[in-house]
Amino acid sequence: MIKFRWVGLNKKFGNIQINSDLTTSKLLAGSVLSFFNESNRGFDGNCEFLSEDLFTGLQDKNGKDIYVGDIVCGFGGDNGYAIKFNNGCFEWKGEPLGWDLDYIPTPEAYDPRKWAVVVGNIYENPELLKLK
Repeated sequence: MIKFRWVGLNKKFGNIQINSDLTTSKLLAGSVLSFFNESNRGFDGNCEFLSEDLFTGLQDKNGKDIYVGDIVCGFGGDNGYAIKFNNGCFEWKGEPLGWDLDYIPTPEAYDPRKWAVVVGNIYENPELLKLK
């Protein structure tokens, strides 16, 4: 099943609003937050539409869905850097996971169900991308 989420900025209050776990059938049934209705996304509406993020088909170790634009942490200890899922691969401190010369990836490194925890997303928590 293809799932996605909509992300928008509430122009009136200045906060991010997210409608997650959307599917085509939910959209056709009108199961969206009223904030994202077409009339509210126009020039005079309160919603500035920011993104439509695709579900990656992956879940973290707690069973939470990972969407493009999510920020996940893992591996524990002093290796718990924030990373994000972008264009089909994990970016580790801005570089693809496993490209560090001191790090030899294992099969578990590519399975987020074994190590990853979604800690936020690039819209609500951009400061997490700078964690060390």
